[in-house]
Amino acid sequence: MTIYSLKKRFLRDRMRRELHNKVETRDAILWDVIPEQKLCRVKFQGSDNLVECKYPENIEQTPRWLKPGTSVKVNHRSGNKHSFEVISHGLFVPTPTINSETGLSNPAGPTIAPGVDTVLIGCLVKALSDVQAMKVYVQTGTYRIGGIFYSLTPMLMTDDNIADMSMGVPFDITQGVYEINAAHATLWRMDRLVTAADHVVDVLVGDNAVNEPDPPDVPSNHVSLGTVLIPPGFTAIDDTLINRTYEDPAASLINVSIADSDLTWTEETTSITLTLLDQYGNPLLGTYVSVLCSITSGSGILSTSNVAISTTTGQATLTYTREDGYAESSGNIENGPIWLNFVLSNNSLISMIATITIYNELGEPIL
Repeated sequence: MTIYSLKKRFLRDRMRRELHNKVETRDAILWDVIPEQKLCRVKFQGSDNLVECKYPENIEQTPRWLKPGTSVKVNHRSGNKHSFEVISHGLFVPTPTINSETGLSNPAGPTIAPGVDTVLIGCLVKALSDVQAMKVYVQTGTYRIGGIFYSLTPMLMTDDNIADMSMGVPFDITQGVYEINAAHATLWRMDRLVTAADHVVDVLVGDNAVNEPDPPDVPSNHVSLGTVLIPPGFTAIDDTLINRTYEDPAASLINVSIADSDLTWTEETTSITLTLLDQYGNPLLGTYVSVLCSITSGSGILSTSNVAISTTTGQATLTYTREDGYAESSGNIENGPIWLNFVLSNNSLISMIATITIYNELGEPIL
């Protein structure tokens, strides 16, 4: 091979490499998306033709900016007009073009369907902060119905429920305070708050159910602001019940109530009541379970080391008795304070610690 041929080959390879690495971009307006084929169609500046382009997509989600009407940047390599890929937002939206056949101006972008009816900003349903009551308040915000935007505005001093301001609701972002119907004694319920174009908030009362209550359907031309789960026997709404899905009651907490946690010199015993609560704060009923009881620090004895929780009340009782005598000559020197530990027998992660203080004959706590 001659030197001349080698030079030609070298130059040809060099030009091919540079051309291959050359990246050209153009701005266009996204017309529509074809997710089944991972393709979209765009119109370039000054053109009426719809051009198919690939678009990047990972296994989790389509790019958020991939929406009809968005200005996008299109990339192609080596001047290959048949290899287009939408890579990002464009720098500008192309101007309208003139149809060569009709002489009329084409629209600047595709016809975009109005978004779904939904809350856009705010409009949160919240529980009262300063009082325990069957009431909630709705915050101000913006929502969309039929492609039209509406707003919930702050309550006025002339509103009927302005007295509810004393319940700790923030005046400047509160649209109104709303009453929730009383809970059923044994059944569950889920209510829904909705609003419409008239800016009126309505509380839709759900049906009582043994379990898995369903909220009322959202009426047409309304948007849902939130739901309220109402367990049996509840007398106050808190934030944990708002927009909460139903779950079967399960053991969550051991509540310990000591009749007298300060035993004077003449007081020898005190009763202890254990209540097994579910995740909603109610006594867990209908489930047989026991609690392991022990003294981890201090002296004295418990009436039992394993107490069964009643399936009808969700409770159990036991007794703590302090050591007899205080004098060293008795051989039973008391130690305090008393630390008690209660652990659910089938779930060691659910436990509770309680303390009892005992006093000597001088009225001083025994440490």
